[in-house]
Parts: sequence; structure tokens; C-alpha cells
Amino acid sequence: MKLTRKIFLIIIFCSFLSEFVIAQWELTNGPLGIPIRGLTQSSKTKSIFARTESGEIYRCKYKSNSWELLPFIIASPFFQKIESGNSFICIPSQNNGIYKSTDDGENWTEVYIGSGFSNNSNLYCKDNIVLIANNACKLYMSTDSGCSFSEVSGNLNNILGSVASIVIFKNRIIVAGRDALGNESICYSDDWGLNWTFSATVLNYVSFVSKLRAFSDKLYFVENSLISESNDGGITWNQLNTSFIPSGSWTSDIYVSNKKVIIGTFNDGIFITEDYSNSFSPINFIKQLPDLSTNLFLQTSDRGLMIGSEFGAFNSLDMGLTWRNFDKKLPVKKISCLTECNHKLLAGADLHTVYLSNEGMCWTNMNHEIANLPNTQTINDIISVGKRIIVGTTQEIYFSDNYGVTWIHNATGLPVGANCVFYQFKIYKEKIYAATSWGIYYSEDCGMAWQKLSNGPDCHVLALDIKDSIIIAGNLCSINIPPYGTTNIWRSDDLGLTFHSVLSNCFSKIKMIDTLGFGVGMSGYNFFYRSNDKGLTWFHDTTFGEAKISDIEILDEQDIYIGTEDGKIFFSPDTAKTWTDISGNYYGKMVDICKFGNYLYIATQSSGIWRRNISGTNETALNPFLIYPNPVFDNLTIENPDLYGDVKVEFYNIQGQLIKNLSIFGLKTEIDMGSFAGGVYIIKLKADEKSFYEKIVKE
Repeated sequence: MKLTRKIFLIIIFCSFLSEFVIAQWELTNGPLGIPIRGLTQSSKTKSIFARTESGEIYRCKYKSNSWELLPFIIASPFFQKIESGNSFICIPSQNNGIYKSTDDGENWTEVYIGSGFSNNSNLYCKDNIVLIANNACKLYMSTDSGCSFSEVSGNLNNILGSVASIVIFKNRIIVAGRDALGNESICYSDDWGLNWTFSATVLNYVSFVSKLRAFSDKLYFVENSLISESNDGGITWNQLNTSFIPSGSWTSDIYVSNKKVIIGTFNDGIFITEDYSNSFSPINFIKQLPDLSTNLFLQTSDRGLMIGSEFGAFNSLDMGLTWRNFDKKLPVKKISCLTECNHKLLAGADLHTVYLSNEGMCWTNMNHEIANLPNTQTINDIISVGKRIIVGTTQEIYFSDNYGVTWIHNATGLPVGANCVFYQFKIYKEKIYAATSWGIYYSEDCGMAWQKLSNGPDCHVLALDIKDSIIIAGNLCSINIPPYGTTNIWRSDDLGLTFHSVLSNCFSKIKMIDTLGFGVGMSGYNFFYRSNDKGLTWFHDTTFGEAKISDIEILDEQDIYIGTEDGKIFFSPDTAKTWTDISGNYYGKMVDICKFGNYLYIATQSSGIWRRNISGTNETALNPFLIYPNPVFDNLTIENPDLYGDVKVEFYNIQGQLIKNLSIFGLKTEIDMGSFAGGVYIIKLKADEKSFYEKIVKE
């Protein structure tokens, strides 16, 4: 029975729509979490608390597998303390003392101690005792679980000028800090702070990290690449051999149990030794993160040994030999973009990080060799031209022709400096266009030399799209006005020779398809605009009601995806005529989307990279033919590795009209599509009474 074209189109439409009904989302194994600065476990409830670099507090309840964000946050600088006593959790406050919770982090109250405190004041808890030092090297102690405090400085500030670390060891208070000359020194008190005795100067220059640790019968002091050990309660100290630590790295923390010593480092992972030996061996911590930075260790009652790291929280049940990431709902590094490059996935993130994945689940940091790129920079966009990867950051453009092994940044014609931001790339007709804080630039040689569209907007072009020689761009200020003026949407009918303003607004994302245009407002506003005439006029689209739109992406010149602030994903297969909620078990704020293999990948701002299988149960997933390139410009290649005989090939446009049909034989056939109009086509292949379908895009 022969199907009509209309029925055929309905079947194809339903088969593609069914892909989004069946599959569930899964969170990939990276990029992993944002830096964990504080980690502790409640002795009362056994809940684990993690404090992030930005000041949030997350809780993982006893024997739970997920984290939850507590409704309490203090924006803080680099060092983040969180400590637990017998029945309370506490952190330093910004001004006057500590914040304390006695109900497993649900509610917090501020305990006033005095002036001179900050949210990086040093804090230590043990049982019902709390010790905290202010910025003037005054030490305060509470013996009633943080309810009241008294000063126990004694003569401490005659020895030290600041306090970096505190520990209690067999009723002795031991404090490390800097003396008047800036040296790292240690002193102790045997009468709970009435009198203090100088112990040792352990480092004759200012260190980056200093931390005291007490284990059973030994004390350890960690600073820079050195570790000092005391066997007499902190009175005398000797340095351990740390020659195993790679040059340029330094120690961050130490854990000791049953004569096993585990040392964490910045950038070089974990080292371990048995029987207090000086022969340390590196641990293959986690394959996709060879440069893991360890911030602190925590021994827990239900998770074994835990670490808080630059990439989230991990735990080990075999005392450091193997580790796993269990923080599936702890926020991950802030992802900004996602793209496919030569059968690999690339993701850009904050802290100048580019990640690569070969199969879409595990990720590798691929930018160890990027030179002169400060940690403050964010990867805003990534594109690939052939084997070249081009990365746009908040300051410069970088290139790599070998998947991140080496990077160069010697492009000419672009403004370079602290105030130059590269927001977005667009490839159109063999040219690369860049939206920057100084206008729109283009390159005709894979990004090496650039020229400016001199008649375009001059500042903070946040978004652009190009279709049929029409450029739509959104910027934060008018032409020739410094970067604090009005906002505009600009349109060019002649590929950038002339521009005119079409809307007094600003979009952070612009997408065009057919005659339609879509614009998403800047973060904090997230309005949704639409144009039906290729960007000439715009109107506020209320299809999604009050939902704040975070992103819009178009794949295969037809499929439209919209993400919202509250974690919804909507899909339209018919150029915005109908929409389907495909959120399922996904959560996050979408920032980019791409297809890779049989999967649809979504990058979120701070909830990781998700994927779902879109092969469904239709015959496309079992297609034995290799069809490439896709998109195609002129010649399409069909490979027939199973050597089917007399294969019937039919080309249909998206309206279901038969455009071309032919028979192919042999292993490989090239088909001329140069005369085809640009758009989406469905290829139907018939072989041995079976039918296979493939969707391709003609540029």
C-alpha cells in the first residue's frame, strides 16, 4: 500500500517527536563541581555540609546520595570555613562573630562576639568548644557550644601578628600564623589561652597555605610545598621529605590514619604512603581530571574519607586508593557553551576552562597549555573550523589545531585588552564573525586575521545571527557611544555594509530560521521576542506566559529548543507552530545545546551537562548506511558497508514532496545536491524490504 506524501510527513514527524517522549535525561560525568572551600560532618545528625567558593551551603543527609541547597548564603572571599561541634554547625560571620545552626542547617542565628571579624576569620570546633580569631589576632573561646565567648588571647599577639590555623591537641591549644616579620610560626597554650609559648618558626617567608592537623599522637603543619611533623604535641617540629611533589605545585592538606599518610596538592592530585614512610606514590585520582586540586580532607562516618576540591566533593572507601564523585546534585562549574568538533564534544566554562569528551560522558580538561590566560576569564564561545578550535574569552581569542595540547593567541586586527570581551562566534559562507565588546569583526582565514564591520554597532555586541545575508545583532549601547548608553537591536540587509536600528532593546541570544527571528533578553529580564519578517519588526511573544527564557537554540535548521530559568526544556519540530515540554527528569538553566551521535546534549549554567538518547525505537537508530557530510554543500556521500544490492534512495523536502529518487550500487556513491534549495531534507533508503531514514541539512 502506497502512502501519500501527507501521511508520510506525519509518520516522519511522529517518529522524530517520539524520540523525545521515550528517552530520559542523564547527567554526564563532568565537568565536575565548583570549588569546595569548607567541608564538615555533624556529629549529631551525621549530615555532611559543604561550603562553596561563592558562599552557598549544601547539605547531604546521612546515607543520602544527593545534596540540597540550604536557604542561607554569605558571599565570601577565597577562604571558606564551616565547622561542627557536638550539636551545632557554625561559620564565621561577616562582621561580629559567627553564625550557628542547631537544627541541621535549617535555621541560622548570629552570635555577637566583638568587632574585627570577617567571613574568612579562622575558626575551629571540637565537642562543645569553639575557637575563633579576629583580624587583630585576638582569640576568643566558647565552652558552651558557641552561645557565649570570652577572650583567651593572653600574650598571643606579642608572638603572632595574625592567626592562620587553630587546633586542639590533648587539651593544648596550638595556633599557627605570621609573626611580625611575616614568617610562619607556631605557638601553644596549656592553660586555655591565659599564657602562650613560642614553639617554632617553620617557614621563613610568607606562605600561601597554612594548616594545622591533629591525628592520634602526631601533629602536622602544611604550608606551600613543605610539611612539618611534631611528635611531642607541637613543642618541636621536623620537616618531612616532600621532594615527590612536582615543581610548581604545593601541598594543600594532609590526612593520617593507621600509619598511612595521604597528602593533597594543588594541581597535581593526591599522594599516599604506608607506615609513615617518606616514599610517596601518586594516586591515579580520576582519569578525566589529572590536575585535580585538593582543598581539604574530612573523615566521615558513612562516606569514608572525603575531599573538597576545586572540582567538587569526592569520597574514598579504601583510604585513598580509589575515589569517586558522589555529588551529582552539587553545583558544577559554570558552563557557558557546547559544540561538536570532528566527532568530539567541547564545553567551555568559567576559570578559562575548556573540556573535551570523546564519547559524551567523561570529560578532560584540555587547556593546560593556554598561556597568559588569567583564572578570571570565562570561555564565552567555542567554534571549530576543520580541525581548528577557536575559543573566545572575556579578554582574547585562542586557537588550537591539536585538541588543546597547545594554544596560540596571535590573531591580528582584533582589539586586545582587559576591556575587550568576545561574546559569540558565527560561521557564515566561509567567514567567521565575532560579536565583541568593541563591535562585530569577521575573518576569512580561519580566525588568524580580522576586520571590523565599521558601520555596525561599536560596543558590547552580545548576540548575533546571520541568514540569507541578513545580520541581526543586539548590543548594549548605540553606535559611537561609550559602553553605557542605550540598547538596540540592529539589522543589516547587505551582510554588514549598512546597519539600522529596528528595536530599542537588547538580546543575549538571537536566532533566525526561515522568515522567523527569536530574541532572548539579558539575564535578570529574560523576555522573549519574536519576528515574522526576518527581523524587521519584533513583538513580545507570550507563548510561555511568565516563564523566564534563559536560552534558545536551533538545530538542523528546523528543531527549536527553548530553556527556562526554572529548568524547563521546550521543543518545536515545526518552526514554532507547536511546542512540547521535554524536561523529564532534567533540571538546570540551559545555556547551549547540540547533537552528538545518537544523543542530544544540553549544557547548563551550573547543573552540569545532560544528555538523552534521541535514537528512540525508529529505524533511524539501526541505519546501516553512512551518510555525510551533514550539513552538505554540494556532494553527498552514501556508504553501503553491508553491500546491499539495488538500494532505492528518495529525497523528500520538509513538506513531504519527493524531490529526487535514484538507485545506488556498490560500497560508496556520491550524489550531487548542488541544485537543491537550502533547507532540511529526509532521505529514505530502501534495501531488502527494509526502510531507513536520515535527516540532512542542505546549506
